[in-house]
Amino acid sequence: MMFVSLDLETTGFDSKKDKIIEFGAVKFDLSGNKETLKFFVNPGIPLPQIITHITNITDKDLKSAPKFEEKMDEIKNFVGDLPIIGHNIKFDTGFLRENGMEINNPEYDTLEMASILVPYLPSYSLEILSHVLKLTHEEKHRALDDSIAAMELFLKLTETFQNLPEKLIEKIKNLVEKSAWPLQ
Repeated sequence: MMFVSLDLETTGFDSKKDKIIEFGAVKFDLSGNKETLKFFVNPGIPLPQIITHITNITDKDLKSAPKFEEKMDEIKNFVGDLPIIGHNIKFDTGFLRENGMEINNPEYDTLEMASILVPYLPSYSLEILSHVLKLTHEEKHRALDDSIAAMELFLKLTETFQNLPEKLIEKIKNLVEKSAWPLQ
């Protein structure tokens, strides 16, 4: 089965007024096969200094980049109808939807999964989880590297779940069958 882990960098947190500046995704299967897609997006506005500080992305990087609308078909073709993985994925898919993309794919949030399968951490940021679980996360707050870290986290959490005692897995299955929880 194939999945797509994706991440965006944006000019801020509000999908109604802020803009996408970078897209990164990795298409993968459970056998280790993967394909990546990444590109900058010209937001049409100057970057806030805090965003440049966090991401190391500059206005110069984005100046000759295409507008988001020019890349939508490429994203749709890459993602297709595959399940989408991401850390706080509703943030990213919310931005994509707000920018005109129709997304009906199943979504799996590694933040939610980690809060259940790795209890008692002081923070569930991708950076902290990557450190605690010894995942690859070279350039934090960059779309492709964050999507790769989320992919690795998803695989690690899936493995953790599969290694739970069988009786516990059965209890979990029985509980979630009665719910509308997206992770069921």
